[in-house]
Amino acid sequence: MARMPNRRRDSFGWRSLCVAALVVAVPTVALSAGPVVALHRAVTAGDLGYPYPNAPDCNEQTGANCVSDKWGFVQGQCHSWVAYRLNELNATELNGATFDDHYRQPAGQEWWNPVHWKTAAQAAGITVDDKPALGSVAWWSTNGGHVAYVEAVNADGSVKISEMNTDYHNGFDFATLVRGQRWPSGFIHIADRSSSAAVPDPPTNVHAVAGSASATITWSVPAANGSPITGYRVRTTSGTRSVLAAASATS
Repeated sequence: MARMPNRRRDSFGWRSLCVAALVVAVPTVALSAGPVVALHRAVTAGDLGYPYPNAPDCNEQTGANCVSDKWGFVQGQCHSWVAYRLNELNATELNGATFDDHYRQPAGQEWWNPVHWKTAAQAAGITVDDKPALGSVAWWSTNGGHVAYVEAVNADGSVKISEMNTDYHNGFDFATLVRGQRWPSGFIHIADRSSSAAVPDPPTNVHAVAGSASATITWSVPAANGSPITGYRVRTTSGTRSVLAAASATS
């Protein structure tokens, strides 16, 4: 895929390019487990609390429909998602501060486009290295730059990330990275989480049987990964119908 040139803020007030990634088709029913949300293919950024689930489809090449978020980034872009995740999950480690475009930056400077984040981190005295950590930021310097949030560091050395704008159209997904295969240029340790607990795995063997204005959903219990499952939420992809189920339920 051709890459567009990286640009600073112009009259559109936009900024950002994010590396494209493979996007898979989603089923018609989403199933998630607490306390955060276990991940199923239909889970969206909005399901995880991202405040701009209906962000305009920003045109990274022209700046059309690129709208700023409350952190000074662009709604629906990779750095906007990372800012949300850091402020939501790393609040204790941020110690009352808000991560935004000017977080710990010298006067007149900003975090700006993802390709610039290593320089911004170094200006802020923040470590950038090749060592992933829970709650750190995966950073790519190539193809216009990209950032993602590290959800877990697995025992085998692989890294689980969440990322946005993977398709240049506000796409959202989770991915598992291994060295030698789309491995980041580095990891930015803005406010790594001190807890080693991970979110539950996705429910498995999910099946839906349609009825008259209804559906029966069944699933197998996933691994909790140290974060006890407190319940399940089943919802339609339209988001108009949602049902809660107990932690002991499998249908």
